[in-house]
Amino acid sequence: MSTTLYVLLFIVGLVIGAITFGTLILPIFYMLPKAIYYSIKGKIKSISILIVLRTPIVVLLICVTIGFCFPDILLFLDRIPVNIGSNVAIALLCISRFLWKSGRVKLDAGFWLLVFQYRKGGFLPYQNDEKIKEEV
Repeated sequence: MSTTLYVLLFIVGLVIGAITFGTLILPIFYMLPKAIYYSIKGKIKSISILIVLRTPIVVLLICVTIGFCFPDILLFLDRIPVNIGSNVAIALLCISRFLWKSGRVKLDAGFWLLVFQYRKGGFLPYQNDEKIKEEV
């Protein structure tokens, strides 16, 4: 395999990894447990769990449809540079979001922007609603 093709497939893998992290991994492993926790505590409505799962379900349905309609794409994506690129992107995004304080603040603010309208009883995650908009 030529070097140019290898680099191109690696970049495609980086893009696929970033999309996978943002649309599948983050909502399922970070936002879903948080939504369940606050729903059980009575701070937000139960419908927020479905709101958090909306994006992963739509993305999975699109991926399955593309896989059935165009099976050759699956063979193209099953190459080593694509896999390495997607794994590197997911690892770097996990490190930047979960290990650094600024990343965790952005994750928290993003979660509250998503479910803010489903809160109960005047519950405010912050003292000031404007703080959420400033951190995103």
